Amino acid sequence: QMCIRDSHFTSSSVDDLEEGDGFSISLYLRVSNTTKGFAFAVTDAFENTQAGTVYTLDRQAEMIDNGQPSSSWFNTTYRVYASLYVSGPGRQLTFAHADPDMAERVELLDWDLERIGADHLFNGLWHHVAVVYRVENGKLRAQLIVDGETSYSQKGWSVCTDRLPPTIGTFYNNTCLLYT
Repeated sequence: QMCIRDSHFTSSSVDDLEEGDGFSISLYLRVSNTTKGFAFAVTDAFENTQAGTVYTLDRQAEMIDNGQPSSSWFNTTYRVYASLYVSGPGRQLTFAHADPDMAERVELLDWDLERIGADHLFNGLWHHVAVVYRVENGKLRAQLIVDGETSYSQKGWSVCTDRLPPTIGTFYNNTCLLYT
C-alpha cells in the first residue's frame, strides 16, 4: 500500500487544505541510464491485451517524452490517478496524473536529477524514492526524496502544484483511498 489520505483530506481541492496537510508516496526503484518507462501507475486500465499496451499510459508517456500540452489528452473519462515515469537518458523523474474533469487535464511534475545532484539514482542499484505532497506556506508542493536525502533550500527538489491527484474512492469512514 502506498498511501491513504486522512479523513479530513477528502477533497481534491487545494483550497480545502490546511498548513501541514499532506501525504507521501514511496517505493524502491532500481533503474539505469537506459531505463525509460513507468515505475508504477494507477489508471483506468484500457488495455490492448494483444499488443500488451495500456492506451492511457502510452498517451501519457508520449506527452511526457514530447512535451505535449494537456489538451492532447483523451476526450473521455480515462484517468491516471498517479504514475511515476522514469527517463534514464533524460536523467529525469516525472510524477503525473490525469483527470478529464479538470480544465488542465494532465499534470506533470518533473525533477531533473542531474541538476539537483541525485542522478546516482540511475546507477542500477536499489534506491528509496518518495514524493511528499504537503501544504507549505499556503502553497501545495511536491517534494522529492531520494535515499532519505532532499533539500528545502536548493532549487529543484520541490515543485509547486495547484492540485491533488484524483481520488480513487472512499472507505466506510470517509477516508480517501489514494493508492493501493
